[in-house]
Amino acid sequence: MSLYFAYTPNVKTRKAELVFFFENNRCHLTHSDRVPRIPLEFEKIDLNTYKQIVAFAEEHRLSEYEIMLSGNEPLEEILMFLSNYLLDNDASIGLLTSNIDSIDLNRELLERFGVTVPNPYIARDFFTNFAPTRQKETCGSVKAGFIDDAEGAVKVCKKPKRPPVCPGSAEPPKRKPKVNINKTCAIELDESFYDKFIRLLIESGKENVEIYKKAGVTRQVFSKIVSDKDMIPTKLTLISLCIGLELPLKTAKELVIYAGYSLSRSIMLDAIVMKYLREEIYDFELINSELDEYGCQLLGWHPRDN
Repeated sequence: MSLYFAYTPNVKTRKAELVFFFENNRCHLTHSDRVPRIPLEFEKIDLNTYKQIVAFAEEHRLSEYEIMLSGNEPLEEILMFLSNYLLDNDASIGLLTSNIDSIDLNRELLERFGVTVPNPYIARDFFTNFAPTRQKETCGSVKAGFIDDAEGAVKVCKKPKRPPVCPGSAEPPKRKPKVNINKTCAIELDESFYDKFIRLLIESGKENVEIYKKAGVTRQVFSKIVSDKDMIPTKLTLISLCIGLELPLKTAKELVIYAGYSLSRSIMLDAIVMKYLREEIYDFELINSELDEYGCQLLGWHPRDN
């Protein structure tokens, strides 16, 4: 389940996706050979148009598709409709725009409805592996990051290193011995919290909606965690997600550490949660009931995560 918003310069080049797009108040679908009864006709493009598209997608069991905005729709009403629809339906819907400025113009609106915006904004079909050539200091000219080496005329300038000479001395000063650094002690980082969490999410085999509902976490917060690589949820929210994922105690403690926290038996809340995780009991209401009995903060959504 997801709702995202991205830029694409030409919807007809998106061969890998099912995309609804508008032409003269008609709605067409790429790869329409897979689905009958295309195009759909509308008197005008409004909220009702999107309701019909979603109904059409449901009828033909399309769980992943995109809609190219015409630019005249009531965007706020459409986002409200789609976000409410996805609360109870497992689907992935993308909204595409040919105006890249509309993403920044509607940033606040997109965040309000928990809409994911990829970084960069461009839809994934238009990513390239091009990387600018690193400039080098040359005897010739460097233009647009490329070295003009026609006929081998351009060579990299290398100045010979000369040891400094002390005044009044014919011999250069002795160099200090180099310190040998043991390269086997190079620092290697573990996988990030984001990578660890996404891997556990995939390994669980559970639907996203099942996980965040069981954890008592809002869809907006869950969407932010899975889309923002720099997002670190609060400890309470993270423990709630461990319960939603039904993680064993050892794995849950590892995930909490990856986020920079820890579970300690000297803290009542942690001790209660670890007791249930150790016994693999993932009854959210039962755990919160005991936390409340001991005066601990309850698990679930936390305002700091918004």
